[in-house]
Amino acid sequence: MDDDNSAGTASRYLSWWLSPGSESCCACEAPVHAEALAYCTACDRSVCMLCYDDKAGHGIILCPDCRREQTEGSI
Repeated sequence: MDDDNSAGTASRYLSWWLSPGSESCCACEAPVHAEALAYCTACDRSVCMLCYDDKAGHGIILCPDCRREQTEGSI
């Protein structure tokens, strides 16, 4: 058995969730998989888990733009 652990061999076994996806976050434009995106409750744009605001854990997901609009509207 060959014990060669070269970069080429390792990349063939790269898990799909670790590779760049075909979708992108509306806020940061990072390439992510559709399974890793959430959708804004207000505008339905896709947003990654690093950029969305979940409204204090109540399940209301807002993208940064909608969160900013909501915050400015309540002041």
